[in-house]
Amino acid sequence: MPSQGVVLEASQSLLEVLQSLRAVNRIPVRAIPPRTGKIQRALSWTALAESGRIYWKRGAEWLPYTLDEILSFPLGKHDDIVDALSLGFSSLWDALPVKALGVPRQSSLVTASQLQAAQRARRWA
Repeated sequence: MPSQGVVLEASQSLLEVLQSLRAVNRIPVRAIPPRTGKIQRALSWTALAESGRIYWKRGAEWLPYTLDEILSFPLGKHDDIVDALSLGFSSLWDALPVKALGVPRQSSLVTASQLQAAQRARRWA
């Protein structure tokens, strides 16, 4: 899948960064407003991780820090990586065609909750 540009969480703290990226760069920048809280957003992809459906690059120098932050969330000192993963998965799920997921066609996009419902239905069918 070709890059669709940069995806940022639409928050007051990132407004200046967002405006700067749009003004200076020719890279498309898309701001996604958070629809739920951090914990709920993280729950949208942690089930995939727990079931072994997210693959991590073995031996990557960033992997210990990433896993440490994920495993200590939401009580850990930092949550930037968890936020970035949540935003990335949300953006990915929003781009998946509905037909590929077996979800009734209401639009050409699917939300994370529709994806999860389709996966549950297939698992119990």
